[in-house]
Amino acid sequence: MKRGTLLVGLVVVGAILAIMETANPVYAQPFITRYGWVPNVGYLFGGELPRGDMWTFRCPSGGTFEVLIDTAEDSDLFDSYLDPIVYVYDGAGNLIVSSDDDFACLYTPTCGFMCPAVYDAPCGAGLVHSIVVRDYGYAVAPGEKPCINGGGYFLRLAVWDHNGNAVPEHRVSLGGGRSRNMPRWVGGHERVAPVGPLLDDEGVPRFDFPPKS
Repeated sequence: MKRGTLLVGLVVVGAILAIMETANPVYAQPFITRYGWVPNVGYLFGGELPRGDMWTFRCPSGGTFEVLIDTAEDSDLFDSYLDPIVYVYDGAGNLIVSSDDDFACLYTPTCGFMCPAVYDAPCGAGLVHSIVVRDYGYAVAPGEKPCINGGGYFLRLAVWDHNGNAVPEHRVSLGGGRSRNMPRWVGGHERVAPVGPLLDDEGVPRFDFPPKS
């Protein structure tokens, strides 16, 4: 990649994050940011596992964390084609919390829904926790168009220790860190992940949300 192209890319990402912080006061927290993309999962049947992304991070005993999933621009009309949902599991594979529609997305999903957020959640068992991001599936608000293509998202994570101090990014190791080892409880997948999400658009743990009203 040429240096000029890299600099332009960094400026664009910086501008997007500045817009986020201006548009929504929740972004004033010490968040670590990653970008990802997930496909639309449509209808899920029986034991079918949805596709999505799994990111790991370190959550110290007695600490807390916050997670926000915001949309990216998927068209020149400033639309998003993603209806994002998020789940967080502890180091033993227990579901700590899940979230769906909590705040107005930066780019409005074409299906008319909102973005998920987890606030002030306690760390669970084990140090290495997991965040699963995926599309909700087929759902559409009255008068809107379905989110049928999947789309991009920004993952924002902040972690605090038991004293309420923000844990620095290098200790959070969002995305697996240098070792990139998958949690043992996942099973059935490669033991070492590629760069980025530990599971990228592969089968991820399933937890169903109730139908949207």
